[in-house]
Amino acid sequence: MELVVLATGALLLFQRKMAGRRMIATAGGVAALHNLSASVQYELVGGPPDVELIAYVVGPLTAALAIAAVVVAALPSTGHWCRRAAGHGGVSGRSERR
Repeated sequence: MELVVLATGALLLFQRKMAGRRMIATAGGVAALHNLSASVQYELVGGPPDVELIAYVVGPLTAALAIAAVVVAALPSTGHWCRRAAGHGGVSGRSERR
């Protein structure tokens, strides 16, 4: 489910929609908590040794990537980029008058 929301958010963000930014921030936070909790649950319950690599490497790594997505989506520059949608003027977002 998180993957679907993140992919939809990415598509909307590439279209410079603020909804995409919010979707990535929310789903990234949920994905990070989900992956970290899976690692903690493995440690507490003592899961099978076959999935130890997933619990100690893949889970925290994907959580770190999800946190990075949240940070980038939450940056003010990302919001400015979204507001400078096509048709709103030049690079600074202001129309040039001559």
